Amino acid sequence: MPNHYLPPDRVDQNYVRFPPDEARHISRSLRHRVGDRITAIDGVGYHYQIEITEIDKKEVAGIILQRQFRVGEPSIHLALAQSLPKSRKFDSVVEKGTEIGVSEFIPFISERSVLRPRRRPVSRPDGKEDRWRRIAISAVKQCGRSVLPTIRAVHDWKFFLDLCACFDETLVGVPGASSGLSVRNRTGGSVLLIIGPEGGFTKAELQELSRRKVDFFSFGDRILRAETAGLVGSALILY
Repeated sequence: MPNHYLPPDRVDQNYVRFPPDEARHISRSLRHRVGDRITAIDGVGYHYQIEITEIDKKEVAGIILQRQFRVGEPSIHLALAQSLPKSRKFDSVVEKGTEIGVSEFIPFISERSVLRPRRRPVSRPDGKEDRWRRIAISAVKQCGRSVLPTIRAVHDWKFFLDLCACFDETLVGVPGASSGLSVRNRTGGSVLLIIGPEGGFTKAELQELSRRKVDFFSFGDRILRAETAGLVGSALILY
């Protein structure tokens, strides 16, 4: 049974009303009728079973029959910090990372980042963030998670470095590091996984990272693309 996205402001106690885009999908694409039961997630932790009570081409409403909290969510808060790759490769990182269980995405710009977004005033945000959020919503619906991951704005290097102190554990993927990624039973807490650009971090950047409480690791003998490395590392940490 497909999941639907139901923003929290569309829930009033046990009564729900879907946003127009979801309503069109429910009524036109899936051809549901009054009395049908569907499932939905609100992105902040709840998974609902709903019975449709009203339906037309533009609106769908219903009552909540059952609600569950944090369905499909990992016990670890994993933040994936990725040097922004070229083209739309970060779209795939958001989609697949959401399915794997990443809780937070932090795109950043380092010295060798290929893609460098133009600076924009706060009143004119980059459309990438909106696209990434839509991709995450679609992935959450597909995989059955109940929490929509946070997607931060693109950070510059200095601002990004300050985030390292906000996590219980910080892991940095570096080719040639002396040890691999430790696969151990993590039962909680927060982990920051940092993946650099295709050309790797500069010597100065590695020195700045080493002055913080981080662990460097290698993915082994094979060289992975940046977008692949982030997903592989996330899976190893969460599973």
